[in-house]
Amino acid sequence: MEVLKEILRIVTSKADVSKILPELVDQNHSDYHTLTGRYLRGIHTDEFKTDEEAAQVLYKAHRSDQRYRTLKSRVYDRLIHSVLFLQVKQPEHSEYLSYYYKCTRNLICAQTLIRFAARAAGHEVAERTLTMAEKYQFTDICLALAKILHDTSAVMGQRGKASLYRGKTSTYTSLLQAEHRSDFIIDTFVLETDMSSRTTAYLSDMAEAGLMEIRELCAAHKSHTLILNEFRMRITLHSFHGQHSGTLETANEAIAYLEANPHLSQPARLGEFRLQKLTVLIALGKVQEAFRITDYVTNSFRAGGYNWFNALYFSIIAALRVGEYEKAADYVNQATKHQMYNLIDDFRRQNFTLLNAYVLIAEQLQLGSLVNASPEEFQRRGARFKQFRLSTYLNSIPEVSKYKQFYNTAVLISTICFLILYKDFDQAERRIEYIKVYVSRYIRSQTFHRVKIFLRMLQAFNRCSFDPKQIRKANKKLRALLEESGAESNPTAIGEFIKFEVLYEGLLSFLDRYEASLDE
Repeated sequence: MEVLKEILRIVTSKADVSKILPELVDQNHSDYHTLTGRYLRGIHTDEFKTDEEAAQVLYKAHRSDQRYRTLKSRVYDRLIHSVLFLQVKQPEHSEYLSYYYKCTRNLICAQTLIRFAARAAGHEVAERTLTMAEKYQFTDICLALAKILHDTSAVMGQRGKASLYRGKTSTYTSLLQAEHRSDFIIDTFVLETDMSSRTTAYLSDMAEAGLMEIRELCAAHKSHTLILNEFRMRITLHSFHGQHSGTLETANEAIAYLEANPHLSQPARLGEFRLQKLTVLIALGKVQEAFRITDYVTNSFRAGGYNWFNALYFSIIAALRVGEYEKAADYVNQATKHQMYNLIDDFRRQNFTLLNAYVLIAEQLQLGSLVNASPEEFQRRGARFKQFRLSTYLNSIPEVSKYKQFYNTAVLISTICFLILYKDFDQAERRIEYIKVYVSRYIRSQTFHRVKIFLRMLQAFNRCSFDPKQIRKANKKLRALLEESGAESNPTAIGEFIKFEVLYEGLLSFLDRYEASLDE
């Protein structure tokens, strides 16, 4: 069922559905009310989530029923056939992707013509297509076409052409093997890093050897795929060693290469390296520079895809850190309201839940320009806050809470903020009391210097009975220390989604307003 849904999603978004699958959209079509039409619409609208549901509704039978299996097989064949009639054209799609689709379809056409003894026509299609495929360096397609042209030239007695295409077949075979080898090196390293038994020294040596081999392959075979894989392996090696500057430099080189070769580029490839750049800029604390490219990064990917959600995650962090809270809220809405959101893995979904909580905190503390919102916007924010349930929030993020040094620190800070916003000072006091134990257990490394300072500042809220004037006085020295440590800030390493200085002042301003309301 999931395979059919995925194929249908592509077909309905990139083809003229009224011509290819008229029973899906045209109520006047003779097949609209047939079982095929009902089945297609059920898949498209997500009415049928499983084969069991579809079989029960359509036949009142089990999924193993032969009638249902026949229907599913026929629909599967229809959808596979429809994939050959997609509208993959510019400007919606890149030049590179448009020609890859065209060359792939032409290859199938050439192979089919030759199989049905239309050898001259197949040879002509293959020859024209090879010129296109060579321009865009589609090595796999070039190899298949060169082999076809060698075979047909030999059969037609064209000795010169047969020799030419035999040479090209040999060249593309070697090149494709090199590209596959480079892919294998990268994929193997990624899989090895997931194995807890692998030591850092072993993985480091493996990455170094892999990069050296890919460089040798690049020297022997000039190829777009090999060049990109060298960039990827360099980034992988830099990231493994925590060399953020090296990662940034390599990402910039890759972006410059793709921009200099627009016919070989496509948004997703540019987005791949822009996303690397975005994440490393945040890691380096260069959040202003990171925020400036967030839209470029998110727009590089198809909405609802894996990298699109990743790009939104880091874009939210960048927006929160620079005080663009409305933009952060917009990014959160894009992610959480997308139809694919519920299909992403639990851990990433919980990450968005955590970031959404910080957006809500920023709104209620009226941070930055949020204080200048219209009365209607204040009312909408108030309604959203009333719908928020702290217990539901905490129960919905069990996986991220396991990461005590990073995510759970952010969860603890957000929980204290919400309790203060609820004016539930007794519960807030209990949470703050836990900080001392929490720091001694989990926050020992010098990496968490800013976190330790901020958590110590939160402890003053208890000692001063949540009196903002007394808290400011008690935290004067710590506030200065926090300011001095700002250059060390790496939000992706310590869970500082809203800058601690801003969050601290926001909490005190909220307590100021609360005290003023009591005096009225």
